[in-house]
Amino acid sequence: MPGPYCVMPPNVKAQIPLLYNDNHSINDICHILGIKKSLVYRTLSLYLKYGTITNLRKYSHMTGCNQLLTLADIAFISTVIQNCKTICLDELQHKLWAKHHKFATLSNLL
Repeated sequence: MPGPYCVMPPNVKAQIPLLYNDNHSINDICHILGIKKSLVYRTLSLYLKYGTITNLRKYSHMTGCNQLLTLADIAFISTVIQNCKTICLDELQHKLWAKHHKFATLSNLL
């Protein structure tokens, strides 16, 4: 069996949903492909969630955290600040929720 940091070839991982859809059990899939249950469960989870066997976000060129606020949210915040320069962060937080139904922590608004 492959080591814990071994990258499984896509053609092996592609067989997992096919075998599962052919009513093979998880144990059968592990035995047929010579892989661990964790890989089968992880691959099936990705397949059922995204329709693909690879994590699309893992190899994306995005860095940092997921963007909480959209450009429209940021434009709204800028407009509110321009109209009321002495607004407190918690008030800004409430306005953002009331208008865009987005909850931003106070540190997000800094």
